[in-house]
Amino acid sequence: MYDSGVLIFGIEPDGTGPSGTSPPASTPVVTLQPTPEPTATPIQTTVPTSPPQTTIVPTQVPGDLGDVNEDGTVDIIDALLVAQVYVGLEPRAFTASRTTGDVNEDGNVDIVDALLIAQFYVGIISRLPPA
Repeated sequence: MYDSGVLIFGIEPDGTGPSGTSPPASTPVVTLQPTPEPTATPIQTTVPTSPPQTTIVPTQVPGDLGDVNEDGTVDIIDALLVAQVYVGLEPRAFTASRTTGDVNEDGNVDIVDALLIAQFYVGIISRLPPA
């Protein structure tokens, strides 16, 4: 760059700078190397095994409290049937007398009885009628 014919910035073709200075030392060139891609290292894991689950299905004699379909077991199907009777569906599978569905022995087959049968089935309560 020149100002009134005098070089004020830049380098002349002979390699001199403004006011006869030498050109700047060469600027080091930095070459960037790509970083290597990380490689996956397999990790060996062990999956803990849980103890085998056992399902206890309470059994009773057909006609006992809670066995409303008289198949010899008190299970979740019996609870469902009692709930269906409670809402007025009157399922055909409800073959036992109404007293087998009245597990709390309050004179009514209702949603409380269905809940008690379900609780008995999963082991929350241990007997019907509940104590």
